[in-house]
Amino acid sequence: MPTRAFLRLQPRQERALEYIYITAYYPLWAGAATKEQAAALVKNLSKLEQPGGLVMSPYETEGQWDFPYAWAPTQIIALEGLRKYGFNTAPTASPTILSA
Repeated sequence: MPTRAFLRLQPRQERALEYIYITAYYPLWAGAATKEQAAALVKNLSKLEQPGGLVMSPYETEGQWDFPYAWAPTQIIALEGLRKYGFNTAPTASPTILSA
């Protein structure tokens, strides 16, 4: 099931991981995404959205880098990236997330 998000490459396995993760929003912050790629990422935003902000991933693995954990720097980078592409509000995200 393609997520239409930026994916993490696994060079040894010569494939990309289909793993939704907050770092997929970093290319927006860096200005490296196209408008179409940014729009595709916005569609996945609800998978990371929780009442306290954006979690690292939607997967509960008991690891510190997955659900339910969220880290302020990753949230700031993701939100600033979304704003950079004009997504101050998004239909899939609550106004609280994008107005932070």
